[in-house]
Amino acid sequence: MNREEQARGIFSRFTRALAKVDLRLAVAIPAAVGLTTVFAGVAMEVHGQTALLQHSGIAALDAYKDAMSAMQLPLRDWIEQGLAGKLQAFGDDTQARGFVTIAVAPVVSAAAVSLARGFEKMKQALVARAESLRDDAHRGTHGAEQPDSAGRYAWAEVRATEATEGSWREPAQVTTTIPDRVGTVEMLRRLALAHRVRLDDLVMENGEVRHYSDPSSPPRPLCKVGSPFWAALERDTLVLHRFARQHQLDAAALYVREDVVYEQNHEAFVDRTVCKTGSPEWAAATREQLTHELNTIFDVAQPTQALRMRDDSQAVSEPAPRARFRPA
Repeated sequence: MNREEQARGIFSRFTRALAKVDLRLAVAIPAAVGLTTVFAGVAMEVHGQTALLQHSGIAALDAYKDAMSAMQLPLRDWIEQGLAGKLQAFGDDTQARGFVTIAVAPVVSAAAVSLARGFEKMKQALVARAESLRDDAHRGTHGAEQPDSAGRYAWAEVRATEATEGSWREPAQVTTTIPDRVGTVEMLRRLALAHRVRLDDLVMENGEVRHYSDPSSPPRPLCKVGSPFWAALERDTLVLHRFARQHQLDAAALYVREDVVYEQNHEAFVDRTVCKTGSPEWAAATREQLTHELNTIFDVAQPTQALRMRDDSQAVSEPAPRARFRPA
């Protein structure tokens, strides 16, 4: 992650936190801070005059008051010199800064909260619009195109029969190993693709997968480990590996969403539609996976060898039955 992405993340978290601030508190707190600053300036003025009276007498205090009365300034000049720290009175600088805080800070804080809320609403609207455009593009791309009797789309049929040399596909077929189990990382990735969420927002806690989309809102539970949905997703993932090997596809790019097999396409706006889970090709991959599981359960390395052994055992003649003795 580069610095630009980190800066965008920090700004996004800042705007979310600022948008949740109560507007009344955003106005009241700066005003209270400014009023406290004014009172502090008054206290400084009283303390300074008291100290002048104690150390220099009443004549010095009267001279100080006369000098301050002769230096009366317009409000604008008084505020400007107070912000610059150039006023001669004991607490005038602090009082001027307090008045500026009372007048300006509530307006600035209210505007900042309002802008943050508007930014969050605009961001949510843009995200919703992007999802709507993605769905419209997907329907426009694949909606009018109907699969054939085998459940495959025309582009998938052409792609499966085209020559690999000079194509964007891998020039040589790579023999992949079909896993017996699916790892937790891959399962979380399949869940993120199936639910259209970011993988980084998924957290596994207490045997349950939860989606943390917003730090301020409670997490949304997706499923439990070992639930029927988890087991079905694990089975679909294993079938995807066999389906990918049968049709020379990348298993890592395939995923199942709403009974449709998609292939990730990072160069386009929407992913490619491969087939439906009820198609004959998907059924063939499912049967292959079931056959592998049954062979593993019954410890059958070679099915033909098992059939031959069964025939040989049936060909062996059964021993003669034992003689039975009747009681005399």
